[in-house]
Amino acid sequence: MRRGLPLLAIALCLGSVEVLACSCREDDKQVSTSEKVQRQFRESDFVAEIEIESVEFDSRTREFPCSIRKDVDGEWVESVCNETDELLVARFRVVKLWKGDSATTTVVTHREWQACGLPFRKGEQILLYAYADERYPGLMAADSCGRTNLVANAKKDLKILRGISKRTD
Repeated sequence: MRRGLPLLAIALCLGSVEVLACSCREDDKQVSTSEKVQRQFRESDFVAEIEIESVEFDSRTREFPCSIRKDVDGEWVESVCNETDELLVARFRVVKLWKGDSATTTVVTHREWQACGLPFRKGEQILLYAYADERYPGLMAADSCGRTNLVANAKKDLKILRGISKRTD
């Protein structure tokens, strides 16, 4: 036990290591697929069948308040931290639009699956459920916690969405 303590002390002194962990809302097993699709549709800002035209990597650094502490005069001050997001930026063409702005042609997701990223690839046909994310102004974002999927694997969703669009036409 004593041998491990110096190693633990060294590890703690070296600082923190970024850990990515995808954590999604638990899905209610009692809810039907139709209800899940309708809920995802309501919660999304953009729903469309798309074809990925290009994919590139991007890093975006943003500042955010991270702690409040007292300074030497006893005044409360807010510290600002930086965080860099490693993103996958996919440009696409809309095949069929169910919800959102038809001018939308870009979606971002995290680069790593451990951070709930999606593995977009050029040429793929995707059923995309996306949302406006304040971290990326002007862009839509998507993650693996939603129902975004390859069109070939989204037959049930597509059938339900066709029914939704008939009711809203």
